[in-house]
Amino acid sequence: PEQSRNLEVGLSYERVATRAGITVYRNKIEDLIDYVPGVAPNWIGTMGNVSRATLQGISLSGAHRSGDWEFSGNLDFLSAKNDDNGKTLQRRARQTGFVEVRRHFGLANVGVQVQGVSRRFNNPANTQVLAGYGLVNIDLNYAFERDWSFVARLNNAFDRDYTLVRSTLSPYNDYGTPGRNFFVGLRYQPK
Repeated sequence: PEQSRNLEVGLSYERVATRAGITVYRNKIEDLIDYVPGVAPNWIGTMGNVSRATLQGISLSGAHRSGDWEFSGNLDFLSAKNDDNGKTLQRRARQTGFVEVRRHFGLANVGVQVQGVSRRFNNPANTQVLAGYGLVNIDLNYAFERDWSFVARLNNAFDRDYTLVRSTLSPYNDYGTPGRNFFVGLRYQPK
């Protein structure tokens, strides 16, 4: 099992319609559980341990409401290292960010979210690079009754092609991510 020592310091601000926060952290982990890619002839991967790892970074967040408008976002800076060899831990982006703008229209509201993820390494040797990507999502919510609302969501609005995990078997055998997709539904949420 993993064992870790974590140090985290945060500062937050909250006043009427505004929130902001910063968190600085450092996690020293022994026996970090991580994926171990397979090798020939069967190429079947498994889970294994990284004997010593350090994850440290800064997280920034904020939100503000002004009349019918809401703005929120967060930004994370991460350094995730294997302490034994100095390599970056696989599939951990150095920077991630998220911004949302929402407009209220009486019983309805529309939101636009933008998510960004920087490049990261797909394997422990840091030889396979996964490109960074950005996604745009749009949603609509309409509360037509006290506890009921109609919801619609368009994910990956610009049909961005991106990869979260690449197979170690072949650069052409990636784990699929959805292209543009659309959902509609009814939500029951007692108040």
